[in-house]
Amino acid sequence: MFASPRNSPGHTQRLIVTICWATALLIGIHGCSGSSQRNATIGDLVQHFKKSGLQGEYYPKFAGLIGAKEGGSYSGDGFEVEIYIFEDVTMAESLEKSRSCYRNGRFILSVYEGEAKVLPLFNRF
Repeated sequence: MFASPRNSPGHTQRLIVTICWATALLIGIHGCSGSSQRNATIGDLVQHFKKSGLQGEYYPKFAGLIGAKEGGSYSGDGFEVEIYIFEDVTMAESLEKSRSCYRNGRFILSVYEGEAKVLPLFNRF
């Protein structure tokens, strides 16, 4: 006798629009969350350096001494750096404030030689 509001064409259209907006919002939030670096490793950063033309050798160090998850030195022709990754950004931020080094997310870079070569690549990671 009476049409149910749930079965009306307007209700279905509003539901579809709502689902589309919610999906777009979730994709936007996920895209802005820095997820590409969330699971990144020191090996990923070293590969990024190598693909960008910064060839060198990586040597692991005892990263736990400074509270890092992993780290070591990376050096080559005209550059020498130490790179570390921390469990969370807060730990990396506190180290960045207390030492002369650079931070990119959970990564810390300490440059001994070749800052002009390494720093732009580090910042693009």
